[in-house]
Amino acid sequence: MNVSCDKGSRPEPGILGYCMTKAGLEMLTKACALELAPLGIRVNAVAPCIADTNLYRYAGLKEDENEALIKRAAANIPMQRVVRDEEVAKAIIYLTT
Repeated sequence: MNVSCDKGSRPEPGILGYCMTKAGLEMLTKACALELAPLGIRVNAVAPCIADTNLYRYAGLKEDENEALIKRAAANIPMQRVVRDEEVAKAIIYLTT
C-alpha cells in the first residue's frame, strides 16, 4: 500500500523533486502490482489531490490564503470540493484490510 498524490501524474512548477518522487512511487506501485498479481498479492496506492489539512498552514500560508487555495482547487474538481483527511484515511484502511 502506497500513498501518493496527483502530482505524480500532474506536475506543478516549483516542486520538481516532489513530483518526481510521486511519479516514481506510482510506477513502483504499478510494477509491483504486475509482478505480484500472479502470487495473489494486491498492490494499491491512494493518490488524492489537494486535501483539507493543516499542511499549508504549517508551511506558512495565512488562513485567507489557505481558504483561497482550497476554493481554487475545489473549482477544478468534479465534486467541487477537496478531500478531507479522514476520507483518505478510510480509503487506506479499506485497501489494507
